[in-house]
Amino acid sequence: VRLATNSLVYCLLVAAGDSATLLDARPKAAYEERHIQGAWCVDSVLGAANGGKFQTEAEAAVCTRCSLRSVVVYGDEAHVLHDAAVLRVLSLLQHVGARPKGPPLLLRGGLGGFAKRFAFCVGSRGSQAKTKGPGPSMEPLPPSPAEILPPNWGKARP
Repeated sequence: VRLATNSLVYCLLVAAGDSATLLDARPKAAYEERHIQGAWCVDSVLGAANGGKFQTEAEAAVCTRCSLRSVVVYGDEAHVLHDAAVLRVLSLLQHVGARPKGPPLLLRGGLGGFAKRFAFCVGSRGSQAKTKGPGPSMEPLPPSPAEILPPNWGKARP
């Protein structure tokens, strides 16, 4: 397990292709209120109705989605190593036998820290197209503020 900075997670999020999976460890209600665009809600996979036991269809989906990709896990806590929900997701990854590309990454500062710097990458379930299951919608990210600036911005000196 390694800690990931906000910048690294943003780079993984906007990288070409489907090279990273973001897993939101927070409860489903919190996910629907606000989450990083493209993240999966793991709460619906864990199955609170089954007393926290893993569900076989959901296990297969998580294993497939998290294998051979960079995996980023985040929660609400600023100190992600003390977040029980994040630790539960790490246990899920181990249980299903997922083989991510490299060690799982934990978002340093949680969702709050990421949202302070990359607020344009954070949305709600209502602002995106609805999808079935825990998977994300496939809405594109809005342009980065750096992409909106004209090419010669900041070159002129007083």
